[in-house]
Amino acid sequence: MYKETDIPLISEQYYHIYNCGNNGENLFFEERNYPYFLKLYAKYIYPVTNTYAYCLMKNHFHFLIRMKPLEDLEGFENLPGLYSRQFSNLFNAYTKAINKYHHPTEMTKMPPQPCRVGNVFLLPTTDRQKQV
Repeated sequence: MYKETDIPLISEQYYHIYNCGNNGENLFFEERNYPYFLKLYAKYIYPVTNTYAYCLMKNHFHFLIRMKPLEDLEGFENLPGLYSRQFSNLFNAYTKAINKYHHPTEMTKMPPQPCRVGNVFLLPTTDRQKQV
């Protein structure tokens, strides 16, 4: 379900997608976070966009992309909202992995890390979306 602050991503249009860490936090805490984020990007975003440029920095990122035509997207269901949903899947998967590592459960065998819980990414607001 879309909120009135949602701006749909349109087929065959170019976009500068960017985001920064919530409350000024870093998005990438360790060097290995960068390739992991790009692996998730390849899984969720690459199939639905053409990527022309990107830049990953410790506390934010930029992507210059063009949405692929809907008729070129095979294997996807529920095409309305597909592009936005894929970005949501990317952000959720990355946030979940970061939170799991930095807030491990008793079942995990990883050494305890500095505790962090919650969204890594800055949530969109109406003001930020108007700037795009």
